[in-house]
Amino acid sequence: MKDFRIPKHLVVILEGESLLNEASSLVLYRFAVAAMLAGEVSLGQASVSFLFAAVGGTLIGYILGRIAMWVFTHLEDTLLDILVSFLASFAAYLAAEQVHASGVLAAVTCGLVLGQQQHVAFTARTRLEMNAVWGFVEFVLTALVFVLIGLQLRGILERLEHYDPWHLAGLGLAVSAALIISRFVWVFPALRLPRAMSRRLRERDPMPPWSHATVLSWAGMRGVVSLAAALALPANFPGRDIILFLAFCALLATLVLQGTTPGPLIRRLGLSEPSGEAANPAVTPQAIDARSEATVAAMTAVTEQMDSLSPEQAAAAEDLLRELRQRAKRIDQLSQEAETGAQRLAARLGLRLTAIEAARAKLLADHRDELEADELAALVSELDLEEQQIRVALGER
Repeated sequence: MKDFRIPKHLVVILEGESLLNEASSLVLYRFAVAAMLAGEVSLGQASVSFLFAAVGGTLIGYILGRIAMWVFTHLEDTLLDILVSFLASFAAYLAAEQVHASGVLAAVTCGLVLGQQQHVAFTARTRLEMNAVWGFVEFVLTALVFVLIGLQLRGILERLEHYDPWHLAGLGLAVSAALIISRFVWVFPALRLPRAMSRRLRERDPMPPWSHATVLSWAGMRGVVSLAAALALPANFPGRDIILFLAFCALLATLVLQGTTPGPLIRRLGLSEPSGEAANPAVTPQAIDARSEATVAAMTAVTEQMDSLSPEQAAAAEDLLRELRQRAKRIDQLSQEAETGAQRLAARLGLRLTAIEAARAKLLADHRDELEADELAALVSELDLEEQQIRVALGER
């Protein structure tokens, strides 16, 4: 979806459901496993337990998130901040599980609190390094789940030898088709019925076209959470091997079929065109306007300090103000030129990347032996940070 300019609210829906739907479904999954092992289930008791698990997990996650934010305000070390972010997540999960609430929802809620408050409590260095550490950990854990299913798959297939291969293939296709079709059956009414029944909702949020519902329905890919849930089944769970096999089939089918076709589908529906430079998050009209306002705020902050500065500091402040005014002028020009200005900004950022690479190569080629290791590392680090700033602005990761 990153390569296509689809309506923003569709992206918000997809991101929100991938976070909350998976968490709530894992709560239902836990009750289903318990009911299967116990052999019976009370609908009323299960409903009350579900509400307690959901509300309790959310509340515990929020409380632990706020406690973690208080701890962050008393820390001044980046590594300790990163460590506390991990401890807070696990503490929220374990605390919720201890009282039989949802640990998954607690961890999700704690993460939402930390993410919402990160710009207040964390330094720029902490945010950069924390994102890098968490991104690496997420990648490792995701890869680990696929490795585990790969290690188990051979044994699973051996234990399923008594099944007819065609029967297994039919089951895999049936489950995959059911997942895809059931999402269409749910998404279309969920989007349209509330608006059809409420005029106020319809006026606030008009009825979406059928193309929007089609894209949302087709984006129902299954991922690592499905595999993790299947792997977490008890070893003595009835039909565990066939469930693991079908989970793998569903993941493979949805990732290959649905994961490789959203682009052609979006173009076919006329919902968007493939992105060029103008779809870059750094060069959209909204981003350019935000840059302009941020630059004005920076000039205002410097101007307010002028009266309290020494002559030397005032001269430096004047130099900075001239630089900021030039930047504001360039941004205004880009905003007025619309698409051409956005492409020009993207081109300028690309050229800055080329200049940074040349500067880094010069330092390493000609000054490696002249400079102390700490001096060289500091200079290269400056270039690295500037490069990362530009790549983030360009939407690269």
